[in-house]
Amino acid sequence: MSDKSNEYGFVPSSPTQARGSNTGIFEVNDVLDLLNEKQWSGTFGNLELIQTQTPATHATEVDFTSIDETTYNTHLLTIANVGNVSGTMYMWLRFITGGSVDTGNNYAYNHELLNQTNNTPIGDNQESYLRLPIHTEQSSGGHGYVWLRGLGSSSSYSVALAHSTIGAQGVGGHGGGTYYQKNVVTGIRVTTGSYKFNGGQISLYGVNTV
Repeated sequence: MSDKSNEYGFVPSSPTQARGSNTGIFEVNDVLDLLNEKQWSGTFGNLELIQTQTPATHATEVDFTSIDETTYNTHLLTIANVGNVSGTMYMWLRFITGGSVDTGNNYAYNHELLNQTNNTPIGDNQESYLRLPIHTEQSSGGHGYVWLRGLGSSSSYSVALAHSTIGAQGVGGHGGGTYYQKNVVTGIRVTTGSYKFNGGQISLYGVNTV
């Protein structure tokens, strides 16, 4: 933004902003410029889009390699109408630390699948991935969201809370998981194991809680 110290005479200096501390007078163009650069402090608790990706058909993984883990201590991952080339497909999470994807048995998860006839609990406390209740059945796309907490911390475990639904099949699910390594997570991999993506969108947001 340009210096406004002499533009109006009564404005002591150009406007400045920081989370919880804005000074000066912002014009409409100032706010638009900051929004375009994702630098407007906004209101605490707002979702700020980091990246949206469309899985390539027949791809088996989607990587978010820049998650702004030093800015956000809470992230939201959304999955919308993500399909599978064939059959039933569950989606997994793996975390990127130290420049590589952690495929060790460092993940635990528990969730419950819900439909009109029964509830099915699924869980594992020593697995090489964090399995999500988000999955596809037949020709239906998977929909859901995952809250992620503490990815940028090296002093605590990272945790996940997930919810899903498959509209055409009347199936949903909810649950959570933990990454049992006190590592700073710098990226997220959404993977399908041996299955293959077919369309849809996956988005990552940060929550400006600091």
